[in-house]
Amino acid sequence: MGLVPDRSRKILSARNANFPWALRRFAVCDLDLYPELGQPGRGVLVVTHIANITAWRDGKNADGSTAAWSGDDKTVFKDMWCRIVSDMWSEQHRITTGTANAMSGIVDIGVIFDLKISEAMAAADHSHVNLEVTKVEFGQPKGAASNTGNVVNIGVKGCSLRGIVGGGPVWNDSARLRYIDIFPGNDLGGTAVAHEFGHMLGYRDEYPSAPWQRNDAWTGDTESIMYAGRIVRERHYTLFAAWLDAQYRRRGPLWKVNGRTDITNAGI
Repeated sequence: MGLVPDRSRKILSARNANFPWALRRFAVCDLDLYPELGQPGRGVLVVTHIANITAWRDGKNADGSTAAWSGDDKTVFKDMWCRIVSDMWSEQHRITTGTANAMSGIVDIGVIFDLKISEAMAAADHSHVNLEVTKVEFGQPKGAASNTGNVVNIGVKGCSLRGIVGGGPVWNDSARLRYIDIFPGNDLGGTAVAHEFGHMLGYRDEYPSAPWQRNDAWTGDTESIMYAGRIVRERHYTLFAAWLDAQYRRRGPLWKVNGRTDITNAGI
């Protein structure tokens, strides 16, 4: 059974939390800290991220016919986006501190991700990223434009779905993403989706061929989620530890990932 927050006892809350230590700094996500149900001294940090689909665009099949979205296609796209990111980023590490720095008795915090996706939200509605999604036939070339962005493969029945990620007033211009391709039965797809979500949180690419905003400290860590692997490292939770420290304007990193890693030694 996963972490269960006691939602009747909220300890901290931030709508459009800022991460001034990261690539993407403003309105990154919503954060809520609760006690963990039935576990004294333990807490659950809930990371809520809301994506807004601004357009479902039809593409082309190999024979030139229109690749049109069905209602089922849209449902699968939304469900898989939320499930893959949550599964790969949730409950990977603990964020801990000493008893002298406890918040409402909490000294040990787990993290879970609550992904939400909606459509055609108004400019004043609450979201963190905009998506335009174009459907193309499975196996078809995505065109030269897709080579300029990030390609993602997820399993979806018999078709591939291309999403353009970015835009909207809440995005940092320097952290804008481009293309997401979703197609069937490719296990690497989950890895790629989770990697792109790491950029949405503010983490940089860690592979050596990244053309811009590369993190040269970790270009040898091929198993990292921000390289081409599947592992969310301790350093990829340090923004949440830093946010916890910032809530009390404390000096120095008092909350650390697994008791040892923080933004001063994570190399992010």
